[in-house]
Amino acid sequence: MTQPSAKTHVDDDDDPRRKDPRRDDPFRVDPRRDLFHDDPRRRRPTPRPISRRPTPTTTHAANSYQRRFDPNLVPPKRCRRPTEITMLVLKANAIFSSVIHLLSARSSDFILNYYVYPLWFWQQLVHPKIIFKEDVSDLENKGQLIDMKVGYYRNYLFPMGKAQIVTPVLLK
Repeated sequence: MTQPSAKTHVDDDDDPRRKDPRRDDPFRVDPRRDLFHDDPRRRRPTPRPISRRPTPTTTHAANSYQRRFDPNLVPPKRCRRPTEITMLVLKANAIFSSVIHLLSARSSDFILNYYVYPLWFWQQLVHPKIIFKEDVSDLENKGQLIDMKVGYYRNYLFPMGKAQIVTPVLLK
């Protein structure tokens, strides 16, 4: 009867025929340790930043001091700093209060002289007044004014030389 040798187990590293070339890849993840290897839609959870709320017993001054100088407090990237938020709120309040003041004081001279009504300006761009140079079937006759979409004028009437946009110089 022969004695079994001390080495009864054949190791994968020792046998070149059984060696897997993927085992040498340093970026290969062992599927037994990878929790989400079976579902490609799931990702590993990303670590969240630490955010601690101050205890309710602290005062407001202690709160602001803790928020500013606590080295363990890491705000999330999507949050703004408190000073930025304060400045934005102050700017918005100033704009809103000035508009409310203008509307309540009925300072129409300021609004008429310095304020451009954006909807009117946009309507002038989208629907300019057009004067026809010649008769166009299904639209208008020569010399008549019409509000027309700027795309129709630009793509059809102007290249054919059938119409022109009305300007103050043209009306004189």
